[in-house]
Amino acid sequence: MSAGVLSRGSGALRLAAGQLRRRPSVSVVIPCYNYARYLPDAVASALGQADVDVDVVIVDDASTDGSGQLALDLASADARIRPVLHPENMGHIATYNDGLSRATGD
Repeated sequence: MSAGVLSRGSGALRLAAGQLRRRPSVSVVIPCYNYARYLPDAVASALGQADVDVDVVIVDDASTDGSGQLALDLASADARIRPVLHPENMGHIATYNDGLSRATGD
């Protein structure tokens, strides 16, 4: 089977493996509310993914623990990080949706 041909195995359609024309881009959305202590590791894990071009969207939902400033600091060190700081707490569903609306990856 050549690249780009679909096959049905186990009831699911699958694209046959082949040469990629470019590296896939992936957006990782990290919603954050008072999780400054976890933010550096979460961002590092996302940026460390191999064989993809990653951008990270950190959406801080008006944290009170310095998460917003930490997101800005992380972004100043790496252009692949895009911080979004909510001026007031919008709740987790609105925060997830805000981040997803900013995703640009494949």
